Amino acid sequence: MKNTLSLFQWQHILSQDMNPGINPDCLTIKFIQGVSSTPEANGYLVAGCELRQELYDELSDAVLELDHELNVLHTNKGASDLCEIDGEDAKGRSINEVLPSYIDTDAYQLFLSNAAVDRGAANIYCKNREDAFVLVRVTVFIHQNSGEPVEGYSLLIHQREILKGEEVSDIQWHHLFETYPEPIAVVKDSAFIYVNMACANLYGATHKEQLLGTSLFEFALVPYHKTLRKRLEIIASGERTTPIESRIRRLDGHVRYVRTYSVPIEYGGVKAAQIVISDITEQKRAVRALERSEKRFKALFERAGIGILLATHDARLLETNPSFQRMVGYGGGELRDMSTHDITHEQDFPIQAQFYRQIHEGKIDRYRLEKRYIHKNKHVVWGSLTMAVIRDESGAVEYMIGMVEDISARKKTEAELLAARNKAEEMTLLKSSFLTNMSHEIRTPLTGIMGFASILQDELSPAQIEIVRLIEQSGKRLLKTLDAILDLSMLESGTMPFEPKRVDVVDEVLHQVHLAEETAKEKELYIKVDYKSVDIFAFLERDYLARVLFNLISNAIKFTREGGVEVTLTVEDKDLIIEVADTGVGISESFIPLLFEAFRQESSGKTRTYDGTGLGLTIVKRLVDQMSGTIEVDSVLGEGSTFTVRLSGVVIEKQSRKKVEPQKNSIYFSKKSRPSVLVLDDNQDARRLLQKFLEGGYHVELVGEEKDALELAREHLFDVVLMDINLGGERTGVDALRALRHLSGYEQVPVVALTAYAVTGDRERFLKHGFDGYLGKPLTKKDLYNVIAGVLQSNN
Repeated sequence: MKNTLSLFQWQHILSQDMNPGINPDCLTIKFIQGVSSTPEANGYLVAGCELRQELYDELSDAVLELDHELNVLHTNKGASDLCEIDGEDAKGRSINEVLPSYIDTDAYQLFLSNAAVDRGAANIYCKNREDAFVLVRVTVFIHQNSGEPVEGYSLLIHQREILKGEEVSDIQWHHLFETYPEPIAVVKDSAFIYVNMACANLYGATHKEQLLGTSLFEFALVPYHKTLRKRLEIIASGERTTPIESRIRRLDGHVRYVRTYSVPIEYGGVKAAQIVISDITEQKRAVRALERSEKRFKALFERAGIGILLATHDARLLETNPSFQRMVGYGGGELRDMSTHDITHEQDFPIQAQFYRQIHEGKIDRYRLEKRYIHKNKHVVWGSLTMAVIRDESGAVEYMIGMVEDISARKKTEAELLAARNKAEEMTLLKSSFLTNMSHEIRTPLTGIMGFASILQDELSPAQIEIVRLIEQSGKRLLKTLDAILDLSMLESGTMPFEPKRVDVVDEVLHQVHLAEETAKEKELYIKVDYKSVDIFAFLERDYLARVLFNLISNAIKFTREGGVEVTLTVEDKDLIIEVADTGVGISESFIPLLFEAFRQESSGKTRTYDGTGLGLTIVKRLVDQMSGTIEVDSVLGEGSTFTVRLSGVVIEKQSRKKVEPQKNSIYFSKKSRPSVLVLDDNQDARRLLQKFLEGGYHVELVGEEKDALELAREHLFDVVLMDINLGGERTGVDALRALRHLSGYEQVPVVALTAYAVTGDRERFLKHGFDGYLGKPLTKKDLYNVIAGVLQSNN
């Protein structure tokens, strides 16, 4: 392809872009080299690129000749010096690899964006290798026949060192505003004399030179011309102007909304106006969109029965409806000057801030929250807030819309219900506490009544012994009634401890059967256990299991006149199944649905056949429920009943074992090896009873106060200590135990807790405190001896 650049074009390019100190006519003469006419010069250019290169080599400025892919074809000496590369080494390389790094990439990217024109030029301010300010002038022209594809480019780079002083200040000014993101222009007599690239982009120009010399009035729409003239007059008088909004028409014909702010400045030695321009088109579009939807939204917004608010991304209130205004007591105008923070209760600040943070991090677009608002009259208003986020195309929060329901009345009702529930719970706990205290007050005298009655049986005549036996039986009956009422009270109040542990089920069943053997023997009934010759270990609350067994076995014995009771243990997968079967009176089919209701008995009133409170089976049912089990009953009137308890998934281990009978014999010591026992009990009757029980088998010391017990312990090392829990003062048996353990020699001496409270969970609680044994009051001599012997054996 041949070049058709005219001599006039060359002269024009050189005269525009040459160093002012060089006479362009001289270069032109060198270029034509004796050609006497323009036609001859044109023909000379067409002949080839050697002449072009010869011209470039005559120039002191840097010239690079490029192909259409921007690879270097030829460089003159000026280009080799500028790029610090030999001309042969530069050939074939991309322009990006050759140009010095200090020249901004805009310097050579400019001609790409202007490839449709003959030439483009740009001034680049930067520092050279010596850190001096330089002005780099880049000019590009295209090797192309009209309408043909681009063959290549010529790039001319001219630079000069910038002097210090005002010229450097101008450079710094240009550097500042060239990189400033907002459009900035300098205007003299309404004409642009400077624009930054952001301003050129705003007006639709591809390069800044397209705007220079044009008038503001060419772009401003006619309705704004009058206002524009007044603004220019104010600037000319040396005064600033307030921001105004107007519309401009870009070079491509598109209309944009702008906000302009003008100040007078001196530019290049002349008075001018510096204008900062903001494109507010998108903002205006958003407002118009909101206005278009307002008619549809207004009716709902104004008449909604719940509060509606519109807020900015930083929670400033834009709009509120009448319902919300009534809710917080402020008018719409007052709320526009506030944020949601200003009307939020301070205790709700953290949770609201957490939601706002998640919104701005892009994690959520909606949240619900019950929060407190502060009414204008300073009282609290509860609201249920649902906040939704509206985001723009980039994902940033544009605004938030919230709906608020006044739930103050509901919160008041909830508070009243909570107070009522707390009151009910308090009364339940008070009732439980009362019954516990009554348990202590009844058990304490019962300890004396039943204990001394058992002692009298060894000292009275047969006729008197029968009376004593009746006294003892009445005490036992009263004790059962007390236990039943106390258990039911604790179950109702939720204060009965539930701490499942590994339990030897067979051992517990044998123990409960052993306790019932004496009663069964008195009625000439058999009682036996079938556990298939295996050990069964389950994850259960031991006290719950003990009470279930005790009540079912006691009931079976009470309602059986002949025959007996059989307890059967089986395991299905991990389910524990306990059956208690009797040959008693049975239960009528009509009464079975009422069987587990409190205080229900099939025979009641003055005609009832059996004594009792009617609480045993109620307690069993609730305990089984607590263990997530089930209980069923199968009964035939006159033939007997079978109660089946199934506890699902509790069995953790089973293994073969040798079948043994329950332990029946207490362990006694001979007089020659009688252990010494220290008794601490503040009740004098209890001390006398314990002395009577123990004096035949032990050396006994009895005291009523903690200090006396500790004094005796310092003087003599006892084999075992019996310690009452309630010592009648601020200190308890637990405190006394801790003090005793600090005495020399008492680190391992067994200590047994005695208590007349004897509520569920006491045994485990006191064992955790460090006691070695536990015995509830009232107690029997046999129970006392067994406990003492047991802790002594464990200690040995």
